Amino acid sequence: MVMCEYGAAAGTGPGGLDWYKETAESTAPAPRVHWEWRDHGLAVDDPTHGAYFANGGDFGEQVHDSNFVIDGLVLSDGTPMAGLVEFAAVSAPLRFTDDDSIHVHNRAHSQSAAVYVVTTAVHGHDGSIVRAELPTDDLRPGHKMRFAIPPLIRKAVTNADAWISVKAALRRDASWAPPATSSLAPTSTRWPASHSPLWHPALQ
Repeated sequence: MVMCEYGAAAGTGPGGLDWYKETAESTAPAPRVHWEWRDHGLAVDDPTHGAYFANGGDFGEQVHDSNFVIDGLVLSDGTPMAGLVEFAAVSAPLRFTDDDSIHVHNRAHSQSAAVYVVTTAVHGHDGSIVRAELPTDDLRPGHKMRFAIPPLIRKAVTNADAWISVKAALRRDASWAPPATSSLAPTSTRWPASHSPLWHPALQ
């Protein structure tokens, strides 16, 4: 089976990506074609309005689908959209959740977590950051590990409304990631635990 409209949400962009991923992998990993990668706009240089990407109705046609095909993860020129950030989070090889502890799920098909350095950190209001590494080298594909909040991190939490972040970084360059890739699946959670991880790509 091939899921040919993976991520389709009949709106202005892909949606429900976590549901799509869970459904596609509920029995066996299925090939999938993302709906859709790029906005289908055509570059137009209008003497009055300047350059823009045209879509349905912009060429004088009476019958058209308006902006129905302007629903990609990137704009027509390849500029990333917010949906691409969501897609990266949903597709990350590791996922972090919390319930007063840290759960690490290795969602890879055949790669152990030994290729990553997994760290957790608490961010102080004064800009200080205290970090601790989580020992995930033995985390096999498809398996999960649970970690208590490291003592170093607990000690650094002095505010009842603190935020703790978790991220994974490649130990070395990979063919699928640029050399500058230093953060995968960055997540932050309220402490005490809010039981709902917040994807926060800005936490590098």
